[in-house]
Amino acid sequence: MRKIGPHGILRSDAAERWAQHANIVKSASGHGEKQAIVAAPVGAITIYRHIFSETEQTEIMNRCDARTLCDFILSDLGGFACLYVELLNEIPGVLAERYIELASKAVPILHAAGLRVAGPSWATGDYEKEHWEAWRAAGWCGMDAIALHAYFSTAGFTSWNALRWKSYWQQGDPLVLITECGRDRVKDGDSRRDEGWLPQRDGDAFGWSAPSQNCSAEEFITEVELYDVALSVDPAVLGAVLFTVGATSDWREKGFDCDGLVDRLIEGWEPVDLVGTVLAPTTSWRADPITTSVTWPTPATTAVWSPDPLPDDRRGDPVTEALNFLWDQTLHKPEAEAVEMQKHIIALKRGLGLE
Repeated sequence: MRKIGPHGILRSDAAERWAQHANIVKSASGHGEKQAIVAAPVGAITIYRHIFSETEQTEIMNRCDARTLCDFILSDLGGFACLYVELLNEIPGVLAERYIELASKAVPILHAAGLRVAGPSWATGDYEKEHWEAWRAAGWCGMDAIALHAYFSTAGFTSWNALRWKSYWQQGDPLVLITECGRDRVKDGDSRRDEGWLPQRDGDAFGWSAPSQNCSAEEFITEVELYDVALSVDPAVLGAVLFTVGATSDWREKGFDCDGLVDRLIEGWEPVDLVGTVLAPTTSWRADPITTSVTWPTPATTAVWSPDPLPDDRRGDPVTEALNFLWDQTLHKPEAEAVEMQKHIIALKRGLGLE
């Protein structure tokens, strides 16, 4: 994995092991648990979010209480030098005006503490053009990255959800941090059936291993690898974290536990300085969003996601190189697995506008 790492909640051996072999790591906790980000390699992107209850989030929003919001975050960190912190979680896009007012007060407090801020942490697909433009007009309240969630389901990586930011992001916006991703229930289907939700309603468990998803571990790992390819060739994206390792019992019951996949997910990992790769060098922390030089290096003759050189006729556009190479790999897979991989590659190409 190049641009995807773990989202950790509780302590677990798997969470620590993946965090030690990742270029981006997040911890989310209601009581300051930081195992994942503490275990991250030097130079990795680290993200922390304090888990507020819905009642607490509502009260903070209603009071525009930036001081309480920041006190929780800073108390959790206890001086730990985390690179990014998030504010509140999945505040609906329609509440942009109120959230912008809160963020404009909270961001300077966190900057003064030496932290970069990522937000608004939108839920998957829960932001429209007008919401994005409202935050842009407010200068993103000085935030250093745009945090959002990008889950997918049986329709693959669509422009409605897993790749939604691509419809709105433009040069000058802060770079994107995908602070949750993976399989979940998203609106990628026919709107005439269950309002477009996929998978169709079958209880309330929609993680990758839930029966409703009908997804094997091997299929999910392949999806995550493909998503990593999509992000690795997108200079607007700093990286993403997969939900979740160190799962709580409720998230485990809903099918989101990734602890058993970690050994496969860390195969072939190579340390990469994601911040240094996509941002202009800076000698000191800056309060303004660091977005002035979004660049991507000239593609190497060997794709970063594979140790094998690509044939001469595959040279050129890095997205096409990657997808063609992955398609070739399906030819060596059992038929059922090959068909599933090819389906997701086709969906990814459509999501990227290549078909």
